[in-house]
Amino acid sequence: MVEGPFADWEFGDGEEQAANGDAGTDAQADVRLLGDASAWQGVTPDDVSETENPTLTLDAGTEYVLVWENGDGLQHNFAIEAESGADLLATDLVGEEGATQSVTFTATDEMAEYYCQIHPSSMRGEIDVQ
Repeated sequence: MVEGPFADWEFGDGEEQAANGDAGTDAQADVRLLGDASAWQGVTPDDVSETENPTLTLDAGTEYVLVWENGDGLQHNFAIEAESGADLLATDLVGEEGATQSVTFTATDEMAEYYCQIHPSSMRGEIDVQ
C-alpha cells in the first residue's frame, strides 16, 4: 500500500465515472481492463486479453476510451505517467467491486506507463505509443 496525501481524494460510489469529462460506455471502449490488486488484467482488445499488466500499444494523436472494472472491491484508480514519473492523467478512486470507470484520452509520445496509484508496484503496465 502506498502512503500519500489521499485525504482530499474523492472515492467512487460504484457508478461509472469519466475522466476528462467524457463518459464512455462499454460498447465504445477501445481497451478494457479488470482492476485487481495483484495486477491489471487485459480484457479487450484480443492482443491484451487474459494478460497481466498488458502493454498498451497506441497510435500518437488518436483518442482512446479505456474502461476498467473493479475486480476485487479494493480502492483503485487509473493513472498514466510520463517516463520522468510525472502523472499525465489520474482518475478518482473506485472501491466497489463491479464498478466501472471510463477514461478518455489522446495518446502522446510522453506516455510511458499506466498504473494504479494505490497499488503502483503490482498494477503497472507499459504504454507503447507509435
